[in-house]
Amino acid sequence: MKRKQIKYIIAVVVVLFLAYHSVFIKKLDEVRAAQQSGFDAAGFAAAFWQKELVPSLKNAVPLNQLIQELNNEPEKAFNTYGKTLGIGYVRYFMVQGEGIVHKINEDDIELQLANSQPANKVSLETEYVYGNAVRDASGLIQITDFDNTMDLNNVSEQINHKIKTEVVKPFLAHVRVNEKVKFIGALELNSKHPQTKKIELIPVQLELVKD
Repeated sequence: MKRKQIKYIIAVVVVLFLAYHSVFIKKLDEVRAAQQSGFDAAGFAAAFWQKELVPSLKNAVPLNQLIQELNNEPEKAFNTYGKTLGIGYVRYFMVQGEGIVHKINEDDIELQLANSQPANKVSLETEYVYGNAVRDASGLIQITDFDNTMDLNNVSEQINHKIKTEVVKPFLAHVRVNEKVKFIGALELNSKHPQTKKIELIPVQLELVKD
């Protein structure tokens, strides 16, 4: 191999090495900043849930209404109801509705949405409860409320943990196929390709409706 080629390969390796470690150092700095701040993510999430999130759920948009508006005037629907902390096409919505349990799967519960087209189905996530959907759909938390992004993301993790342990787990112990469920949950949609046939929700409140 020619000396020039060897030098080129070495240069590429050095650039990749430095790029990798510069990213690592940035992430490490965030971790250290979060540790030094002494921020109590669990305490913040618990207070936020009780004092702000739960009282705001009464304002969640009816899912049937949102679907109709998304089909007729999608841009207006996204601007009216969608929330986000960043930029891009993804928006989060806090929605409410009722449905009949069609199937209970290992990772989710499938509902046929009440008072809607047969094609409109709702998937309540029961296993993969993660991400920032609930935090952002609330519209109550701002990036400027936190000293660093690590604290902000830790709040999301604590909210999701609360959902899995205090909302999903007790609900799964009692729900059965063909039962009616009243739900409130967070929905993530892309404004370029909004999917309204099968809605995937992170549940925030779940209630069995007895006729």
